Amino acid sequence: MKYILFFSTLAACGIILIFSYSTYQEKLQEISSNAQESFATPQSTTNSVTPPNNQNEEENTEIATEGLLDEIIKKTSSEDPATITFFGSISLINEQNESESWPTLVMEEVTSNPKYSSIASTTIHTGRLTSLEVIQDEYIQEVVASKPDLLFFEPFILNNNGLILIEDTKESIEIMLNELKVELPETEIILLPPNPLYNTVFYIEQVKELQALADQNNLLYADHWKAWPPTDDEDLQNYLEDGRPNDKGHSTWAEYIVQFLYSNH
Repeated sequence: MKYILFFSTLAACGIILIFSYSTYQEKLQEISSNAQESFATPQSTTNSVTPPNNQNEEENTEIATEGLLDEIIKKTSSEDPATITFFGSISLINEQNESESWPTLVMEEVTSNPKYSSIASTTIHTGRLTSLEVIQDEYIQEVVASKPDLLFFEPFILNNNGLILIEDTKESIEIMLNELKVELPETEIILLPPNPLYNTVFYIEQVKELQALADQNNLLYADHWKAWPPTDDEDLQNYLEDGRPNDKGHSTWAEYIVQFLYSNH
């Protein structure tokens, strides 16, 4: 009886061992198969990198580079190309070398870009006339006749300096602006100061009044003084000749205006 029980127990243990071994082998085979599948087929995970959306990047780049020139081009056509007019005092002209005048330098740079090569320009300067004398003449009508899409207006503050009271200067500028806005309702008018002068006080206050006038009339203000040396820096004198821009001054002025045209405002 004891032998029968012993051999029965031994047989049962053998069966259990065989079953356990078989189950263990199956588990190993399953693990091996899963591992092979993992290496053979890339798995999607939450850390996967999404390819960049190039279209969005291109759109963002286009928006970032959309500037003032692009705005005026959209309003024109190949049959009627965009026009920029520069209107102001003798400071628009390099008297020693007219081909190096800042409006000329600006347009050379702008039209060298094929995108803007069709843009035309007109420069109208009044010499050293005061703002009151300009009003009495026909310069405003000449500006209107140029039909600008973009008008840079430097309103004779330097010509008036020491001759016309700031109140009268301001009033005369407002008269000209009102006429220009009526005659050229679709034109983008940009006010800009004349060239800076070294070591002045009252002149600086006059220029501040011009910036305030631009704000009051909701006009763009091209503050090119930011590109020049400060008015209390002796180095500023190297940019001027008899109180007007020399070659270096015209080049500095032009560089600022080019960047202004390429920028979004």
